[in-house]
Amino acid sequence: MSKFFSFLSNSFNDLIHKVSWQRFNDLFDDTWYVILVCIVMALFVGLCDICLKMILPFIYKII
Repeated sequence: MSKFFSFLSNSFNDLIHKVSWQRFNDLFDDTWYVILVCIVMALFVGLCDICLKMILPFIYKII
């Protein structure tokens, strides 16, 4: 049990003192990039869905 608490203590100390964290402004900017990419991907997938709904009935009539 002592090893477990030692591990937790060392992990906590590493997390606090050895890890470099991003500044809030950088994190905020990166978040906006992720949101923008998600919106663009959602629009692309929606556009593909609409196009396929329009095209597939014609293909099914041919087959």
